[in-house]
Amino acid sequence: LEPVKYDVAALRSKLQQEPYRSALRIAWRAQSTEGFLSGYVGNVKFVDELAEAGYGQVNTDDLNHLEYAFARTVGRDINISINELRNAAIALESHRPQVRGEVNWERVTDHYLLNYLADEQLIPFVSGLSTDQAARWAAWNAHIRTDHRSAVEAWNRQARAPETSTELAAMAVSMVHQKDPRAPQLIEQLRAIEPIEADMLDALVAFRDGDFRLAEQHCRRALLSLREDPWPVYVQPLCKLTELIATREPKLTPALYEAISTPFALEARDRERSNSAYALAKRLGGETLLKHLEQFEPHVPWTEDFLRIRAETYAQAKHPLAPLAERQYKAFQAAK
Repeated sequence: LEPVKYDVAALRSKLQQEPYRSALRIAWRAQSTEGFLSGYVGNVKFVDELAEAGYGQVNTDDLNHLEYAFARTVGRDINISINELRNAAIALESHRPQVRGEVNWERVTDHYLLNYLADEQLIPFVSGLSTDQAARWAAWNAHIRTDHRSAVEAWNRQARAPETSTELAAMAVSMVHQKDPRAPQLIEQLRAIEPIEADMLDALVAFRDGDFRLAEQHCRRALLSLREDPWPVYVQPLCKLTELIATREPKLTPALYEAISTPFALEARDRERSNSAYALAKRLGGETLLKHLEQFEPHVPWTEDFLRIRAETYAQAKHPLAPLAERQYKAFQAAK
């Protein structure tokens, strides 16, 4: 069989049509053919190299290792890293597809590196980066480390403006923290692509400026919108911002808790949401905290803080599960 050769002109045309245009923007946070091609992992040469090296196991109809391997991951934290596969393909110079037509491969690499940024992971250095790309790589990694000053300084060493929603959101966050005058323009550009993330940034600006009521309003709008839209990426900063607002202005806590206590669409980013909801429930105490704890029964989070708060709250409320909560908290302490 001949390797697939992608017709770039045909790809560009198709990716401007629905539903491909929206799917690319929403799922891959990209808006170009280069963004689409950044999802390519390895070509035929890569597969041949793996086979020659005897890497892994060969699947047959009678002995399908892959099918059973997937089944064995249920309920377990198994990290299947596409990025590791892509990095291996890059090392073997077999990470690009065959194409007919012109492709901006520098943009393809940028989009590939932005996948790490969207996942809030430090980005590995890739050999062969241009001077501008190296500056962007430094800016993105500084942003992930929350070194916003270095992020903006590194960004200023390269020529182009932010393009994708991931880039716009990341650099807008860093510029907001640095009070960079370019931040409002980036937020408005982002609003046309990811309005929920723009709301989060509006909340961050208001919080930075000490307008906690306005910050709460933007936060609540973003949180309520997430019940309908599971795709935004910058959710953890939003959840943490709700905690910061509640710390600075306690009277806003009930409204923030109401907005964050309901799971988002498809239970997206549920760990981050749940952790922040629990933090706000602890601030509120009383009946709110009691009801919040009850929703986790019978399979409660097995952490010292949760078990202690649960035992104390249930005991104070004379809850039917108070004896069990006390036993489980003591069992956790004994096993430390």
